Amino acid sequence: YDVESRLATFQVFINPLVSWIWVGGIVLILGTCVVMAPTPAERQAWREASVPARFGAEGHGEALAD
Repeated sequence: YDVESRLATFQVFINPLVSWIWVGGIVLILGTCVVMAPTPAERQAWREASVPARFGAEGHGEALAD
């Protein structure tokens, strides 16, 4: 700040490579989302785990008869 002219001077540094840091952060976030998304096999396993098990004669009753 110059008291006589009552003007302030700002010195601004523009670094063009900072944009690559932002791009890298976005890529990191998107990559994390892709990796955390369940695979089709995982989705099928969750579907099968949420269905109650059906107990029938196959295997369970025969083991008790011995």
